[in-house]
Amino acid sequence: NFTPTIENIRKIVVEVARAVLINTPFHSMGKIKDGMLQVPGSHLLWSGISVDELRQLYCELLPSPEKVTAILSAVCKEQEEEHVFSFLRRYTSSLSQENAVGFLRWVTGSETLSMPNIKVEFHKSYEEEPYPRAHVCGGILDISSRGYATYQKFKGIMDSVICSEEAFKFSSI
Repeated sequence: NFTPTIENIRKIVVEVARAVLINTPFHSMGKIKDGMLQVPGSHLLWSGISVDELRQLYCELLPSPEKVTAILSAVCKEQEEEHVFSFLRRYTSSLSQENAVGFLRWVTGSETLSMPNIKVEFHKSYEEEPYPRAHVCGGILDISSRGYATYQKFKGIMDSVICSEEAFKFSSI
Protein backbone atom coordinates (compact mmCIF):
# COMPACT_ATOMS: atom_id res chain seq x y z
CA ASN A 1 0.00 0.00 0.00
CA PHE A 2 1.53 3.37 -1.09
CA THR A 3 -0.95 5.63 0.63
CA PRO A 4 1.11 7.95 2.84
CA THR A 5 0.54 7.60 6.55
CA ILE A 6 2.44 8.86 9.56
CA GLU A 7 4.09 5.45 9.87
CA ASN A 8 5.25 5.01 6.26
CA ILE A 9 5.89 8.57 5.01
CA ARG A 10 9.64 8.41 5.70
CA LYS A 11 9.96 5.13 3.79
CA ILE A 12 8.02 6.55 0.83
CA VAL A 13 10.15 9.74 0.72
CA VAL A 14 13.36 7.68 0.85
CA GLU A 15 12.13 5.41 -1.98
CA VAL A 16 11.18 8.39 -4.16
CA ALA A 17 14.47 10.14 -3.40
CA ARG A 18 16.45 7.02 -4.27
CA ALA A 19 14.58 6.65 -7.57
CA VAL A 20 14.95 10.31 -8.55
CA LEU A 21 18.40 11.14 -7.18
CA ILE A 22 20.26 7.84 -7.60
CA ASN A 23 18.64 5.28 -9.89
CA THR A 24 17.59 7.55 -12.76
CA PRO A 25 20.91 9.43 -13.09
CA PHE A 26 22.91 6.23 -12.54
CA HIS A 27 21.16 4.53 -15.47
CA SER A 28 21.67 7.60 -17.70
CA MET A 29 25.33 7.95 -16.73
CA GLY A 30 25.88 4.27 -17.46
CA LYS A 31 24.48 4.77 -20.97
CA ILE A 32 26.67 7.83 -21.52
CA LYS A 33 29.74 5.88 -20.36
CA ASP A 34 28.87 2.97 -22.66
CA GLY A 35 28.54 5.37 -25.59
CA MET A 36 31.79 7.12 -24.79
CA LEU A 37 33.65 3.83 -24.63
CA GLN A 38 32.45 2.91 -28.13
CA VAL A 39 34.26 5.89 -29.67
CA PRO A 40 37.54 4.81 -31.29
CA GLY A 41 40.50 5.80 -29.12
CA SER A 42 38.37 6.49 -26.04
CA HIS A 43 40.44 4.07 -23.96
CA LEU A 44 43.24 6.63 -24.20
CA LEU A 45 41.12 9.34 -22.58
CA TRP A 46 41.57 8.25 -18.98
CA SER A 47 44.37 5.69 -19.22
CA GLY A 48 47.26 8.00 -18.39
CA ILE A 49 45.71 10.31 -15.83
CA SER A 50 46.14 9.96 -12.10
CA VAL A 51 43.82 11.00 -9.30
CA ASP A 52 46.24 13.80 -8.39
CA GLU A 53 46.18 15.10 -11.97
CA LEU A 54 42.37 15.08 -11.93
CA ARG A 55 42.42 17.03 -8.65
CA GLN A 56 44.85 19.54 -10.13
CA LEU A 57 42.67 20.00 -13.22
CA TYR A 58 39.61 20.49 -11.02
CA CYS A 59 41.45 23.09 -8.91
CA GLU A 60 42.56 24.95 -12.03
CA LEU A 61 38.95 25.13 -13.23
CA LEU A 62 37.54 26.34 -9.91
CA PRO A 63 36.64 30.00 -10.15
CA SER A 64 37.98 32.67 -7.85
CA PRO A 65 37.35 36.41 -8.00
CA GLU A 66 40.81 36.88 -9.51
CA LYS A 67 40.33 34.21 -12.18
CA VAL A 68 36.86 35.49 -13.13
CA THR A 69 38.19 39.05 -13.41
CA ALA A 70 41.09 37.85 -15.55
CA ILE A 71 38.82 36.25 -18.18
CA LEU A 72 36.66 39.35 -18.72
CA SER A 73 37.27 40.87 -22.13
CA ALA A 74 35.77 43.89 -23.82
CA VAL A 75 36.41 46.22 -26.70
CA CYS A 76 35.60 49.63 -25.27
CA LYS A 77 34.86 52.19 -27.97
CA GLU A 78 33.74 55.03 -25.73
CA GLN A 79 34.73 56.44 -22.36
CA GLU A 80 31.35 55.38 -20.89
CA GLU A 81 32.11 51.76 -21.82
CA GLU A 82 35.57 51.94 -20.22
CA HIS A 83 33.96 53.37 -17.10
CA VAL A 84 31.40 50.55 -16.84
CA PHE A 85 34.03 47.91 -17.66
CA SER A 86 36.19 49.23 -14.80
CA PHE A 87 33.13 48.92 -12.51
CA LEU A 88 32.66 45.33 -13.69
CA ARG A 89 36.31 44.42 -13.06
CA ARG A 90 36.16 46.05 -9.63
CA TYR A 91 32.92 44.21 -8.90
CA THR A 92 34.17 40.75 -9.91
CA SER A 93 37.47 41.17 -8.07
CA SER A 94 35.59 42.04 -4.86
CA LEU A 95 33.24 39.02 -4.97
CA SER A 96 33.38 36.30 -2.35
CA GLN A 97 34.33 32.82 -3.56
CA GLU A 98 30.66 31.79 -3.44
CA ASN A 99 29.48 34.83 -5.39
CA ALA A 100 32.27 34.39 -7.95
CA VAL A 101 30.85 30.93 -8.62
CA GLY A 102 27.33 32.43 -8.85
CA PHE A 103 28.50 35.14 -11.25
CA LEU A 104 30.24 32.58 -13.45
CA ARG A 105 27.18 30.32 -13.42
CA TRP A 106 24.96 33.27 -14.37
CA VAL A 107 27.15 34.33 -17.31
CA THR A 108 28.35 30.94 -18.62
CA GLY A 109 25.94 28.37 -17.22
CA SER A 110 28.86 26.58 -15.56
CA GLU A 111 30.33 26.71 -12.07
CA THR A 112 33.81 26.04 -13.44
CA LEU A 113 36.04 28.02 -15.78
CA SER A 114 34.81 26.20 -18.86
CA MET A 115 35.30 29.13 -21.28
CA PRO A 116 38.53 30.94 -22.08
CA ASN A 117 36.90 34.34 -21.67
CA ILE A 118 33.70 36.20 -20.91
CA LYS A 119 33.01 38.67 -23.66
CA VAL A 120 31.46 41.92 -22.46
CA GLU A 121 29.33 43.74 -25.02
CA PHE A 122 27.86 47.17 -24.48
CA HIS A 123 24.61 48.78 -25.51
CA LYS A 124 23.06 52.13 -24.69
CA SER A 125 20.10 51.93 -22.37
CA TYR A 126 18.02 54.81 -21.17
CA GLU A 127 16.44 52.84 -18.33
CA GLU A 128 16.84 54.19 -14.83
CA GLU A 129 18.15 50.82 -13.64
CA PRO A 130 19.67 49.02 -16.63
CA TYR A 131 19.90 45.32 -15.83
CA PRO A 132 22.60 43.33 -17.63
CA ARG A 133 21.76 40.20 -19.61
CA ALA A 134 23.82 37.05 -19.86
CA HIS A 135 23.98 34.90 -22.98
CA VAL A 136 25.23 31.63 -21.48
CA CYS A 137 25.80 29.70 -24.70
CA GLY A 138 28.44 32.17 -25.81
CA GLY A 139 29.67 33.39 -22.44
CA ILE A 140 28.58 36.92 -23.30
CA LEU A 141 27.59 39.61 -20.83
CA ASP A 142 25.44 42.30 -22.45
CA ILE A 143 25.55 45.41 -20.31
CA SER A 144 24.50 49.01 -20.67
CA SER A 145 27.17 51.66 -20.99
CA ARG A 146 24.79 54.10 -19.28
CA GLY A 147 22.81 54.28 -16.10
CA TYR A 148 25.53 53.56 -13.56
CA ALA A 149 26.44 56.95 -12.11
CA THR A 150 28.30 55.39 -9.20
CA TYR A 151 29.99 52.10 -8.42
CA GLN A 152 27.49 51.55 -5.58
CA LYS A 153 24.58 51.70 -8.04
CA PHE A 154 26.37 49.28 -10.36
CA LYS A 155 27.15 46.93 -7.48
CA GLY A 156 23.56 47.05 -6.23
CA ILE A 157 22.18 46.08 -9.62
CA MET A 158 24.75 43.32 -10.12
CA ASP A 159 24.15 41.93 -6.61
CA SER A 160 20.40 41.87 -7.22
CA VAL A 161 20.95 39.91 -10.42
CA ILE A 162 23.46 37.41 -9.01
CA CYS A 163 21.37 36.77 -5.89
CA SER A 164 18.06 36.44 -7.76
CA GLU A 165 16.61 33.02 -8.54
CA GLU A 166 14.88 34.64 -11.54
CA ALA A 167 18.28 35.37 -13.08
CA PHE A 168 18.94 31.65 -13.41
CA LYS A 169 15.73 30.81 -15.29
CA PHE A 170 15.88 30.37 -19.03
CA SER A 171 14.46 33.19 -21.09
CA SER A 172 14.62 33.73 -24.82
CA ILE A 173 14.91 37.48 -24.27
